[in-house]
Amino acid sequence: MNNQTDQFTSTRLSFCQQIHLSVTSVLEHLHNCRFPTTEDEAQQFIQNYKPHIIESYEDMIENPNFTIILEKQQFFFGIIINGQKNGIGIHYKNQKSIFEGIWSDNQKNGRGIELFFNGSFYIGQYQNGKPEGTGKFQWQNDETYEGQWLQGKKHGSGIWKGSKGDSYIGEWKIGIPDGYGVHQWINGDRYEGEFKNCLKDGQGTEKFTNGDTYIGQYQKGKPSGIGEYFWNNGAVYKGEFKDGVRHGKGIWKRGNGLSDSYNGEYLNDQKSGQGIYIWADGNRYEGSFLNDLRDGQGTMYWHDGSFYKGLWKQGIQDGQGILQINQELIKGTFYGTKLIQMVENTQYNINQTRNKAHSVETNSRQSSYGTDDYRQNGSFSQTQQRKDSTEYSTKVNSFTQTYRNNNPIEQRFMNISVPKRIGIITNSKLLQQVNQGRFPKMQQQQSNKQKLQQRLWKPTGVPQNVKF
Repeated sequence: MNNQTDQFTSTRLSFCQQIHLSVTSVLEHLHNCRFPTTEDEAQQFIQNYKPHIIESYEDMIENPNFTIILEKQQFFFGIIINGQKNGIGIHYKNQKSIFEGIWSDNQKNGRGIELFFNGSFYIGQYQNGKPEGTGKFQWQNDETYEGQWLQGKKHGSGIWKGSKGDSYIGEWKIGIPDGYGVHQWINGDRYEGEFKNCLKDGQGTEKFTNGDTYIGQYQKGKPSGIGEYFWNNGAVYKGEFKDGVRHGKGIWKRGNGLSDSYNGEYLNDQKSGQGIYIWADGNRYEGSFLNDLRDGQGTMYWHDGSFYKGLWKQGIQDGQGILQINQELIKGTFYGTKLIQMVENTQYNINQTRNKAHSVETNSRQSSYGTDDYRQNGSFSQTQQRKDSTEYSTKVNSFTQTYRNNNPIEQRFMNISVPKRIGIITNSKLLQQVNQGRFPKMQQQQSNKQKLQQRLWKPTGVPQNVKF
C-alpha cells in the first residue's frame, strides 16, 4: 500500500497539469467510440487505450492473470486472481465512467483515477470502492476539492475552490466545513475561524471589502456573544452581540475624528436600557434609553455646570424634573428645554429663569421658545418640537466606556478613562452630515450578507451527479 501511495505521489503532479486536456480528450474519444460488445472489439479497445496512472500497462496485458470480462454495459480488463479483481485493472461503464487503478477483492482499493461522462473526475486514494485518504475531485464547472476523504465524502483537511473564485481552506466533517478554516467570498470578504455544520460558529475574524472588521464569537453563521466591530471610519463597538446585531452591554466610540462615546445596554442594535452617552464637548447624559433615544429617568450634564435630572420621552425632557442653572435650582414639569409648570425654585424670578434657560439653550444650539411662544405659535407644534429635539439628541450615535466601576463587561474589554462632564447635542452642519448615516445597521447588513453568502457558497458533501 505504501508503494502504491509513493507511485501515486510521483505521478500526481504531472497528471494534474495535463488533466484538463486529458479528461476532455478521453471523454470525447469514449463518446465517439462504440462500446465493445464482441471479443474483437474489446481487444481493439485495449490496444487503443492510453493509461493515465498505470506505469506498466504492457506488463499488465502480458501478465498471466490478465483477464477480460465483457458484460452488456460494463467492461473490465486487468488482473483477476481467484476469480476476483486483485491488482491493476480498468473498469468501463458505458456512458457513465471509466476507472483505472488498483483493485482488491473486487473493490477499488489504493490509488486510482475515475473519469465521469458529465466531465468530472477524481484522482486519489480509494478504499472499499470509495474515495478515502488523499485525493482531488474536479467538477465539470471547474469547482475543485483537494484534500482528505472518508467513505466518498470530504473529511479532514482540504481545499475547496468555487468556479467563480470563492474558496475554503480548512477542516471538513462528513462532507461539510466543520472545524477551523478560512473562507473567502467572491466579493473579497474573508472569514477565518471556527465552523460548525458549514456555518461560522465559535471564535472568528471577518474582514469586509469596505474596510470593516469583526472579531469575536459566532453562532449559526452570525455574530453572537462577545465581539468587537471596527468600522472603516474609525468607529468601534466592543460588547455583546446576538443574531448579528448589538444586543446586551457594550461600549461604542464614534469615528471620523470625533470622540463621542456610549457605554450601556442595547436591544436589537439600538440603545435601550441604562447607559451613559458622552459628547466630544464634554456634555453627558446618564440614564435610561429606549429605541435609541433618551427615554425614562435620566440626568443631562452640560459642560458649563448646568444639569437636568428627571423624566425623558422620545429623546427630550418630558415630565417632572430638576434643572440647575448658575447655582439656581428649579423643580417642576418640563417639555423639551421649557418649564411648563414650576413647583419649587431657589430665589425664583420668572424673567431671570427664562433668560438663564434661554442662554443654556443657545449654548446647546437647540431651538428656544418661551412658554407663551410655545403655546401660541401654531407653526411650531409639540410634534415638530419633539421631532427636532429627537433628531438633535439621537443622530449623534456615540458611546462611552463608563458603565459603573463594577460593571463586569467593562472588565472583559479594556479600561478607558472617562471624562467627568456630560453633554447636550449641538445642531451643527457637521453633525448633520455625520448623522445622516447613523449607526451602520448591522442587522440588515448581516442579513443581506448571509443571503449573498448562501448564494455564493454551496460546497457539496457528495460530488454532484456522481455515484462512486
